[in-house]
Amino acid sequence: MSKIALNSNASGSGVFTIESPNSDTDRTLNLPDKAGTVQVGEGIDDNATSTAITIDSSGNVGIGTTSPATYDSRANNLVVGDSGDAGLTIFSGATSNARLQFAPSGDTGLNNGLIDYDNNNDSMTFATGGSDRMRIDSSGNVGIGTTSPVAGTKLTLNDSAFGGMQFQSGGSDCGYIGVNTNTLYIGGGEKIVFHTGQAQAVDGSERMRLDASGDLLLSRTYGNPNSSSFGMNLQAGGRILAAHNGGGSDTAHQLYGNAGSVRIMGDGDLRNTNNSYGALSDERLKSNIVNASSQLDDIMTVQVRSYTLDSTGDTHIGVVAQELEASGMSGLVDEDSEGMKSVKYSVLYMKAIKALQEAVTRIETLEAEVAELKAGD
Repeated sequence: MSKIALNSNASGSGVFTIESPNSDTDRTLNLPDKAGTVQVGEGIDDNATSTAITIDSSGNVGIGTTSPATYDSRANNLVVGDSGDAGLTIFSGATSNARLQFAPSGDTGLNNGLIDYDNNNDSMTFATGGSDRMRIDSSGNVGIGTTSPVAGTKLTLNDSAFGGMQFQSGGSDCGYIGVNTNTLYIGGGEKIVFHTGQAQAVDGSERMRLDASGDLLLSRTYGNPNSSSFGMNLQAGGRILAAHNGGGSDTAHQLYGNAGSVRIMGDGDLRNTNNSYGALSDERLKSNIVNASSQLDDIMTVQVRSYTLDSTGDTHIGVVAQELEASGMSGLVDEDSEGMKSVKYSVLYMKAIKALQEAVTRIETLEAEVAELKAGD
């Protein structure tokens, strides 16, 4: 049987009672006769008789608690849950800030999952686990891991490992970017890849790569460049490998000074502005300086050949490394790690000059002898 009753309770407050026809448990709404607390019984939704909602004399609202103003030291506008099981707390704070707090069961602290607005400094702070994690200042600058975003910087990230900021994609072996006061760290994983023009991982957009061995690759993703695979590799050991996609008449590489340049052509020819090249030959760099021995016999064994260079089809004149070795001048032949032989032409030229000097001396001697013979006739 339904019932509505208006009466005064023992404390002098008005009581408004509604009774359900299917239950003998009253649903009550306590109305104070003066400034005080309004309470709504929990029986609105079930048969319990405890208080569900409280509005105190200051206008603070408690849902699941009868003391919204004493949940903590603040004057709370809205509290959901009680001091042992706070779920949501909204309070105006003192006169300077407002706070929205999300606290787990059994936590009565103020620093677990909260959003705090500071009216004095016109800033908003986000905190978890008892510490501030992010702040938005009055200029709209955002600081993550710091309560003082750098002025004029829209995003400031701070990480204690770097003292500045860190972006990390995963665990300790994943890629990261870190900055401290004087160093930029980029690392992690097996390589660092730079893209331009297109989104990452799109074919053709990769421009530069630093691989696990420390090699820096430009316009290529692996291996060393050669005559059919182009780009540049700056190797960790100091070697520079570069290949240009061009013909023999194209400039593959060019170096400049303030008075000229030197070019390495696509066919390997070396050209410079003033047709001058040489070696450091200062006396201060040398010791045990004596006259060179005779070179005439060596030069007379050199086989000067005409040949076609397979890579270009052009005809050249020169020597063959293996033939030079066979003539006894193996000291003028080098072999690289791939077994390719080369000839020290600059030394061969000096041997030729010495041999020429010897030949001229012999010619002069013969001319003198001939002159004497003619004079005796």
